[in-house]
Amino acid sequence: MKNHFFTLLLITLSIPALQAQTVPEVQQTLITKVTATWCINCGTWGWTFYENLSEDNDDKALLIKAHYSGDLMNTAGQEMGDNFNAFGQPRFILNNTDLNANSSNMNNLRSSAQATVSENHTQSPIANAGVYAVQNGNQLNFTVRTEFFQATSGNYYTDVYLVEDNVIASQSGQGSNTSHQDILRSTGSGSTFGNLVASGNINAGMDATQTFTVDINSDWNVDNMEFMAIVWSEDNGTYTFVNGSSTTLANSTAVEDIADDIQLSVYPTLTSTLTNISLDLQKSEFMSISLYNLQGQEVRKIQAGNLATGQHNFVVEKENLSSGTYILSIQNDRGVATEKIVFQ
Repeated sequence: MKNHFFTLLLITLSIPALQAQTVPEVQQTLITKVTATWCINCGTWGWTFYENLSEDNDDKALLIKAHYSGDLMNTAGQEMGDNFNAFGQPRFILNNTDLNANSSNMNNLRSSAQATVSENHTQSPIANAGVYAVQNGNQLNFTVRTEFFQATSGNYYTDVYLVEDNVIASQSGQGSNTSHQDILRSTGSGSTFGNLVASGNINAGMDATQTFTVDINSDWNVDNMEFMAIVWSEDNGTYTFVNGSSTTLANSTAVEDIADDIQLSVYPTLTSTLTNISLDLQKSEFMSISLYNLQGQEVRKIQAGNLATGQHNFVVEKENLSSGTYILSIQNDRGVATEKIVFQ
């Protein structure tokens, strides 16, 4: 059984920090095939049509096969299909629009879908999310940052989608040992559409960082996985695709570069009054420093902006904070480090 945890990372700064993916300011399209292993049309003309869509749009779109039924079925696949009102298989969904594809119109739809994806790619995005993924033993750890590039309003959710290539399973119309691509395996949050990251009136420049931990199933090959961070807007229980980006599993040795690049210390970490942050930068760069409670809520914004080369000192006072444990997050465009602070 998979376990999913939504927390802030409790690691000290002396440990190599988790790197946070930069949020790309580019508009992507989501192409979802709602499918099933027993479905003959999914493995004949639907198989060809999906391959065509992938070939045409792989650099400008996120592609997912959501198995609604059959051997590769899971809850996320079922609920994604339900959200798109995709009854029957195969259904091809462009963002939230059913293409109503069939064997007769698939060639014409291929051209129009490519044109739509290309047009979407030229648009200025409202928001996007970036994800950094690293394996730690039999778990996957994700750091997800959502950023809003334009002012907007509404309810916005973000999650990570684990999508695996080269999954060997049966497929009607293809055979008993078929190599399946872009198979939706699970999500970071354990729900299908993730956690609420922003609600109401949202200012341009607002961002939110989440972390997820997922236990690795024995039948997964994480080296064949792509990890997609997707932002949704929600209205009356329907989730509409906003934007997304993807990455693959990081080389865990790469995160060690952060500790060498920035010298920092936090002291004391057990205090009744205040704690000091000392930060020594080798070059001018953007830095964000925030304090979070254990519910993942930001309770203090300490720094957000460019800092010059050299040493910088910050003081975090307890002031009106309740006694308890907090997480200090120090982040630049290449990484994030966290430290546990206890105010007595």
